[in-house]
Amino acid sequence: MLALALAGALPIALYPGPPLTAALPGLPAVALLVGRFADRVLDGRVPASALTHAVRWLAVIGTAFALAGLTLASRLPGAATELRLFSVVMFLCAWAPLLADLRGAKRVAVALFALPAALGAPLLHVRVLPALEPWLNAHAVADAMQRVSPPRAPLVVFDPPPPSLREALRRNFVSRSLVTRADTDVAARDGFVYAAFRPEREARARAALAPLGAAPEVLARTPVLVLVRVPAGAASR
Repeated sequence: MLALALAGALPIALYPGPPLTAALPGLPAVALLVGRFADRVLDGRVPASALTHAVRWLAVIGTAFALAGLTLASRLPGAATELRLFSVVMFLCAWAPLLADLRGAKRVAVALFALPAALGAPLLHVRVLPALEPWLNAHAVADAMQRVSPPRAPLVVFDPPPPSLREALRRNFVSRSLVTRADTDVAARDGFVYAAFRPEREARARAALAPLGAAPEVLARTPVLVLVRVPAGAASR
């Protein structure tokens, strides 16, 4: 089980910027290890003090998660309500086993170990992750591009596009450091050049689009990407 947990955690440690789903292979091993520990505690093969140490560590880890969620909520106003709710739930779930252990209810304490997963996972899936989606992927930009631009319109990018954009948007990505009116391969059929760039590189992207001689029109702005279009001018001829 330890080998399985390590094998599941290895891709997270080695892969740059792993998605949240990369942690899934290690979860069954962690669940089996916790179940094995609970069996040994309830059978008396492990002293009750081991359970006390475990619930204390769970309370510490849950408190850390709650504080991290509150800190993140202050920086992400769009998802602040969901992050605060998740932090409160995780704090209460992490301390419940410790309170049961202090009252001497060992079986109840073991059963309450499942609370963070039983309540936290659905809340994370239903409320938190949808609220964090603008920070996690570029689907909103892909939807805006498909809605506004003609079919098969190219998209100019100044950096490698994120994987979520490549997956959601089946278009030709044209990499450029500078866009001029002579670049006939970047104009769509409607006479516009569509471009996407990271918010922190907006000044650089606007400078790269400046030779087109028009101000970019912002079509979608997310924490991950900004989608704009500029009249192509001579590039459309």
